[in-house]
Amino acid sequence: MALIGPVAKSTARVQKIYIDKVRKYDYTRQYDVLKKLVEKSKDTELGKEFDFKRILKEKELHQFFSELVPIYDYDSFYDAWLHRTLDGEQNVFWGEKIKYFALSSGTSGAPSKRIPVSKSMINKCRKIGVSQLSSFYDLKMPTSFYEKNVLMLSGSTELKKVGDHYEGDLSGILVGNTPKWFSRFKKPGNKIAQIENWDEKIEAIVEAAPNWDIGILSGFPSWFQILIKKILDRYEVDDIHQIWPNYKIFMHGGVHFEPYRQTFESFSESEIYYLNTYLASEGFFAFQRGLHSKGMQLLLNSGVYFEFVPFNEENFDENGKVKQGAEAIKLKDVQKNVEYAMLISTASGLWRYLIGDTIKFTSLINYEIEIVGRTNNYLNICGEHISADNLIQAVTKVCETLKINIQEFSVSAGEDSDGFYHNWYIGQDYGERTEETIVYLLDKYLKELNDDYATERKYVLKKINLKCYPTNVFYDFLKSIGKNGSQNKFPTVLKGKRQKEWEDYLSQIYGPDF
Repeated sequence: MALIGPVAKSTARVQKIYIDKVRKYDYTRQYDVLKKLVEKSKDTELGKEFDFKRILKEKELHQFFSELVPIYDYDSFYDAWLHRTLDGEQNVFWGEKIKYFALSSGTSGAPSKRIPVSKSMINKCRKIGVSQLSSFYDLKMPTSFYEKNVLMLSGSTELKKVGDHYEGDLSGILVGNTPKWFSRFKKPGNKIAQIENWDEKIEAIVEAAPNWDIGILSGFPSWFQILIKKILDRYEVDDIHQIWPNYKIFMHGGVHFEPYRQTFESFSESEIYYLNTYLASEGFFAFQRGLHSKGMQLLLNSGVYFEFVPFNEENFDENGKVKQGAEAIKLKDVQKNVEYAMLISTASGLWRYLIGDTIKFTSLINYEIEIVGRTNNYLNICGEHISADNLIQAVTKVCETLKINIQEFSVSAGEDSDGFYHNWYIGQDYGERTEETIVYLLDKYLKELNDDYATERKYVLKKINLKCYPTNVFYDFLKSIGKNGSQNKFPTVLKGKRQKEWEDYLSQIYGPDF
């Protein structure tokens, strides 16, 4: 064990030196990635359909690729290709046996998606995990820190065999392919990780917590805050460092962290470093390289080829569906502070796949990004064009103004005899301010953030309704529909099936006038 710390710290140093040498990212590296992906699948059914062998002969390979291969969302890719592999057929869309499928439901209420995960993608994720050590080197951690445990709050690691493949959480797939040297550091360990019931898993972690020497936490902030509160209550302490004295880094992802920052800072008076990551079922896309940057650096050699569709009315309809004829741009042509829907082609055989996330570039030197929202996660019932980013910024400003803490919220839209309206649902545990004050400020800040919203508020968007509920109501709702756990989060915007489920749930608890 004595050698592990020095070796790990030395690896972090080497990674840091390498990253600094290639600090200015070269977008042409992406063309090499695309060429390898196309070469790998030229003899598949999809490769034959879109003449990958011809594409490989072209000097402007990336241009012909985007012209010949259509844009897919999950449903269209499933109908055209994915269902065949799920039925046992191989060499359909990727030139390698697909042994694993990650279950991913997102926030829209759709049934579980089955995302292909190839051995090639697993190996890429493992290499990126090692390169993340470079993020720690700037933090000047002592050598002993590199020997501390990492607690990863994930779904069950148990995989279900279906036909000739396995299905389950991505965490379960990656755990089964974790390097042996890392297994000794990873918590909660296989026995607890395999527990399928989320509440039982949390209780098992709470019970074992004092036995671990945790240095890093990794996962969704919404679920980690619940875990830490339970630990503090169980052991009657008011500082998490009384349980984990060496805890220094929280690697978070999946949701915007700012609404949770105040709560996490209340867990300890000691300084904690918060680093953002972008790991999805479809691949590892970006991570924050230390504290020098607020954005996450796009990973240009991660087995993923990126394209970007400007997220506007020309390319997407009112439901967030991409329109026929929408044109994607290459990495070399992106601009700062423009909202794009991300399009990926991966080492698991997803081709020009619309992942559903929207991003903005915060730096074009290092291609640093931030996640803005989802293509179907915005409000536009009457032309107000409110993005999830607008909503989060408005809520953050309200919290700063009123000195309150709002961790969970959601918004829906509708129309009745009086016109269009928005319904806000706010998680508020302490009731420091009235609903009237909060909704007034939310409306005020959204008008400042979004000119379309300000215009529609004058003419057609007549009502903004708001009600506060205990934060636990949001998590209890997810539990009621079988969505509690590390891979699930409450949607910022409620639509369709999920909106009805939420309204029915509130009606059961609070009555018809919820």
